[in-house]
Amino acid sequence: MLHGVNFDDGKTVFLGEDVYFDNLYPELISVGRYVRITHGAKILSHFIDTKFIPEPNRPFRFFHGRVVIGDYVFIGTGAVIAKPVNIGAWAVIGANAVVTKDVPSGAIVAGSPANVVGYRNIQECPNDCTS
Repeated sequence: MLHGVNFDDGKTVFLGEDVYFDNLYPELISVGRYVRITHGAKILSHFIDTKFIPEPNRPFRFFHGRVVIGDYVFIGTGAVIAKPVNIGAWAVIGANAVVTKDVPSGAIVAGSPANVVGYRNIQECPNDCTS
């Protein structure tokens, strides 16, 4: 665990400069093995309820939920992951993408909001692909 975030094997994870993990609910974030999270990425486990009707002493309401990042995921520069989401193994999150829904294994997503733009050519890996 690093600052409350759950890492399957922190020694195999690359964190670029200025990576931000939610400090309100870091325990709701899980990061798999062999993940690369590049410069300026933000991973949030809470989000604002835009349908909430503001009150004078309560202008906002927030929800929170799990963010699960699978093994071998690449998260590009400046990407934002918000809301409860599962990012499948081998997925690629493009630079500056805003992820607000689940990402299938092997998917390549880009844009704001992020949409699937393709899939990686992933083949079964012998020996867990660690060599």
